[in-house]
Amino acid sequence: MKAETLLKIVLLATGAACALAVVPSVMPMVWLAAAHEWLGLGAMPAGPIVEYLVRSVCAFYAFLGGLLLLCVTDVRRYAPAITFTAIGGVVFSIFLLIVDHVAGLPLWWTLGESLATLAAAVAVLVLQRKMAPRRRGGGYGRQGALASCARSHSTVSSPRSHTQLARNTMPSIRPLRSHSIPSWYCCWNSSSGMGCFSP
Repeated sequence: MKAETLLKIVLLATGAACALAVVPSVMPMVWLAAAHEWLGLGAMPAGPIVEYLVRSVCAFYAFLGGLLLLCVTDVRRYAPAITFTAIGGVVFSIFLLIVDHVAGLPLWWTLGESLATLAAAVAVLVLQRKMAPRRRGGGYGRQGALASCARSHSTVSSPRSHTQLARNTMPSIRPLRSHSIPSWYCCWNSSSGMGCFSP
């Protein structure tokens, strides 16, 4: 399986898991208190700040999940955002490990949350490095240059008219000869871009 496909799967799974946090963000406090006790964390403290923190953190996780799901649509276009999020995930996993331990949360919670975050972030960074670069203009090197010249040449009716046009309208351009493209001369003009013609 390609690295790009695996990256999309990791982002999709992580984003979907985070997006589920939208449910507790709107859940009644009575239900949240019952879930708190069911997890073995004891009675849930009451107060405005507790409700604010619970709902805002859940809403933030849901927002992050939506962002990751958006990145899945084009992992190359959103590559900088994905990289930033993954690096932040590595730092955040260490922060969670410390905070959960100091707060006295159960070991399964502390390790599960921090290690899952770290594993997802590292997987994203590794898969991004393994992704093959996208070729533009028909590829790199000789094949890419030939493809660019062929496309430019195809827009002109004849090679001779192309040569005459280049000589009349761009007299200051100096052709760059390349041994890898023996039958073409490619020249660069700052205002009109790449031009290819046959002498």
